[in-house]
Amino acid sequence: MSLAAHGFRTILCFSAHGGNFAPLAEMAERLDERVGPECRVIVFSDLHGLIEVWRSAVVDAGGDPGHVGGHADVAESSVYSYLRPGAVRTDQLARGYTGPVDDEVLQRLFTGGIRALSDTGVLGDPHGLSDAIGELCVQRVADMIAAHFTHRMQAGAGES
Repeated sequence: MSLAAHGFRTILCFSAHGGNFAPLAEMAERLDERVGPECRVIVFSDLHGLIEVWRSAVVDAGGDPGHVGGHADVAESSVYSYLRPGAVRTDQLARGYTGPVDDEVLQRLFTGGIRALSDTGVLGDPHGLSDAIGELCVQRVADMIAAHFTHRMQAGAGES
């Protein structure tokens, strides 16, 4: 409401933490209603889409898409390595939960925490991480989020 009161007409909301996607999705309509008719809130909360973009980036960069799970996996570890060279402790890589990431698994994750799926805290497998995977993941996720917001903004431009 503060942003709307200061003249913002479109507020774009997203999170880099997958655990925030469901709460963002749940509050999107309320946020949009609260800012009033002269402003709108657009939320990005497609966790499944994010995981799929990571998988395709991992494949295209020569990695194993089966290692993508969503937390400290090959994609996320590669992103961190790309953004913070030398910060990933490659001598401590640990495999975690590598089963399907579907709605049932996400529900277990969000209600029971990561430990409900993985003793290591890892969802996926970080082995095979690379800066090339990290760079491609960053580019593709940025493109996906930008496309989402662009599409929603253009769709809203015709509304009135």
